[in-house]
Amino acid sequence: MAFSILNRRLLENNSIKKIVNRLREFTVFNNVQQEALGIDTSIIKEIILRDYDGSSNRGFYYQNGRIVSAFNQHNFVLPIIRFDEIKEESQIISEDDDTLTIRYGRHIVLSVTTDDERRKIKVANMMGNLVETDKEVTFLLENDGTKVKLRVFKDAETGKEFVFLSRQAQEKGVLLSSRRDTIDDNVNADATYIGIVGDLTWTVDKETGIAICNTTPFLSEKSQCEYDKSALKTFLESDEFSEELGVKAQIKKKKEVSKSPFGDKKEKLNLEQKIRRVLVGGKRIPYLVGHPGIGKTQIAKSINKNCLAFNLATFLPDTFSGKTGIVPGDKTIIKDGDKTIEHSEPGKTATTEPEWHVQLVEMSNRCRQNNERCVLLLDEFDKLTPNMQVFINGIVDDPRTIAGWIIPDNVDIILAGNSEEYSDASFKISGEVASRLTKMEVKVDYIDWLKWASKHDIDPIVKAYLAVFPKKIIVDVKDENDEYDYAKSLTPRSWDQKISEELKGARKSVVQPYLEPYMDEKERKDFEDFMNLYLELNVEEILKGNIPKDIFDLTYDKIQIIISCLFATARTEDEIYNSLLFIDYYKLNEYRVLFEKMWITINSSDDDILKFKLAESRMDERRFSRYGK
Repeated sequence: MAFSILNRRLLENNSIKKIVNRLREFTVFNNVQQEALGIDTSIIKEIILRDYDGSSNRGFYYQNGRIVSAFNQHNFVLPIIRFDEIKEESQIISEDDDTLTIRYGRHIVLSVTTDDERRKIKVANMMGNLVETDKEVTFLLENDGTKVKLRVFKDAETGKEFVFLSRQAQEKGVLLSSRRDTIDDNVNADATYIGIVGDLTWTVDKETGIAICNTTPFLSEKSQCEYDKSALKTFLESDEFSEELGVKAQIKKKKEVSKSPFGDKKEKLNLEQKIRRVLVGGKRIPYLVGHPGIGKTQIAKSINKNCLAFNLATFLPDTFSGKTGIVPGDKTIIKDGDKTIEHSEPGKTATTEPEWHVQLVEMSNRCRQNNERCVLLLDEFDKLTPNMQVFINGIVDDPRTIAGWIIPDNVDIILAGNSEEYSDASFKISGEVASRLTKMEVKVDYIDWLKWASKHDIDPIVKAYLAVFPKKIIVDVKDENDEYDYAKSLTPRSWDQKISEELKGARKSVVQPYLEPYMDEKERKDFEDFMNLYLELNVEEILKGNIPKDIFDLTYDKIQIIISCLFATARTEDEIYNSLLFIDYYKLNEYRVLFEKMWITINSSDDDILKFKLAESRMDERRFSRYGK
């Protein structure tokens, strides 16, 4: 039988007529939405039947309990099928003497009509919870067979699915299908129509075995839905379905394109994604190579918060394998009358478990209780001499071992080392280990570093400086022997652990920062000049809401520096609002988009986006209040 539309002959069956009478008042559109979408509200009273006049394309529909001879473009159709054909893929949810109620497929089953519901969707959208699925709803089937589809979006937090439809500049009373250029199916909480996608229910007449869909938004030429189940989806995509609706024009079929099992070719993975991809395979070990202090340890910790790091350059043979010593033998004491005889067993050689393995097993056990994995980071791998490398050859075996100590199976291993030009003790890695490593070059990106810095306690002057002068994030300095100077070269690590810490300490003590140990003379002078400019421009006062009154004395370059400092350092909702207030107060509209784009690029978590939206809402309220006055 396959799927079809209810026909006149079936409607003569009294039990089926009762089912139809119970369903025909259903609609997923309220009156406001029907008017906005240009759909005739009388559709809720009419259900299309199957029996068409082949020559005139006129047929019958069921209206107010009787069959009327006519054909209208805006009526419900009821899909039907024999229950036996979908029995295996359906679920019975209730039963009475004459009928079964089953669940089969998904469709737009309700619409969002209240302000409270719309507000919840708006918040979910602001939080970034609404994500596009791979599903679509065929919302329009036009007379020429053209289909217009709406994307299905899912609330990642609640699991609810929605479709959105906006009507842009559409004249009142004009049917949506006649103005296809006005369709917008993007996520929009203020859309003309918001549909809720849910499970469909069907009523099965036990006598005939016919299953009739309880949800009736199938409009002739107007509203069809794709199903997860292939039988119904195939029918809806077929020429037969179009003919059922009286659509005689040739349907243009899209060329079938085989979908690659490997996803979009244009997809680009960042370094963290590449590392995770290697770890998922389980057969290879990521080896991170890069500039000293570039943040290889931080990258490993970003892969997994459960990270245990060791510096291999500090390891000795017994650090790997554990210390070996003589353990005294057991003592036996025997009493013979008044005499006590003491006997000692010979001592035994034993190896104590090394500290690194004790810590690793403890972390592994903690993570196992929460069904989590953890990471063992072995840093300074490039400084491991060939004689010492023998201790770690076992990391490529099964089971994995280091110096004979087994690595728990919920531990991922990451190696890290400096690039050859920066390594003063670089040795060739053994072939056995090298064949299992995936070497990955770690490069610095000031935006990535600012993203990291925004989540950590980094002094705002450091963040502002690197936002204005991004190339300063790494500056190599040579010592008097023309060798790389680890102490005074600028790296992500030195900005964090040295310079930022010095600035924070100087703030607490209200003294000038002492930067000579961390920078050469030229770089120190540049940084101190910027620090004085930062304070002169009152960046931190602006963030507090204290707007300077001499802004028009500033040059274009200084205004640009202020904006860069603001998007790099604003963290709270108040600081965002005060930054927007500064831009608005001096009508620096050309910088509004720059501030928003860069701030959201650096602060992209759900909580961050919500902060920004709330700050924007406060600005809107302020403008409306001002205009009202």
